[in-house]
Amino acid sequence: MGLTIRVGYDVGYHDAGSAESIERTFLPVNQVLRAYHLPPHHEPLPPTAPSQQWDMHSYSGVHYLRRLAAHLWASGELPPEPGTADSISRDQDAVVLDYYLDSEDEGVDERPGRSDHLMYHSDAEGFYLPLDFPHVLSPQSVGLAGTWIGSTVSLQHECVRLARMLALPESMTPAEVEELFVAMEGQHVGGQHAREERLWVRYAIEAYICRNLLQACQLSLTIKSAIRFT
Repeated sequence: MGLTIRVGYDVGYHDAGSAESIERTFLPVNQVLRAYHLPPHHEPLPPTAPSQQWDMHSYSGVHYLRRLAAHLWASGELPPEPGTADSISRDQDAVVLDYYLDSEDEGVDERPGRSDHLMYHSDAEGFYLPLDFPHVLSPQSVGLAGTWIGSTVSLQHECVRLARMLALPESMTPAEVEELFVAMEGQHVGGQHAREERLWVRYAIEAYICRNLLQACQLSLTIKSAIRFT
């Protein structure tokens, strides 16, 4: 079973019962926002646009992009090789581990190039909201139940920076999309594209996740709807 992210609700969610169900979903979210002195989030109901979803390349996809983000933060450069099933583990990449350890240092929030809304959010649950706040919100830190809450605005800024480092095209032709899928398969089975000069092809899985997150962020901000994991 794969993991996807979704923005918006289908047009069937327009009756009173469905609206109440959605409001209940975001009730604990708004409790957390109040605890952090932030405005509440209300999903647009009835939906203003059809919902859309994006594949996250199973449950490991985001870890490929996190590894890349950690290397950019540490050295300003991409990792020497694209991610693999082994190297994306937090415990297998010293740079990724250093990223999380350094978060405990005083003044770390002022360091440039961090991607905390990507790095510190859950990789399989929670929300990104179309609100602008600097840090990922932890319900447990304010004594509430729930999962991580990130800012779509901050996530978009982070992914734009990563996309530029990958030279990821802002729009892709059908042929380029097909080439990206082929390169992703090659990355899985031994890195046939490891010498590819186009970075978005060499780091295909990282580019794919970055592209999908950017598209989700754009829709989230356009229709004022949360990004959620499904």
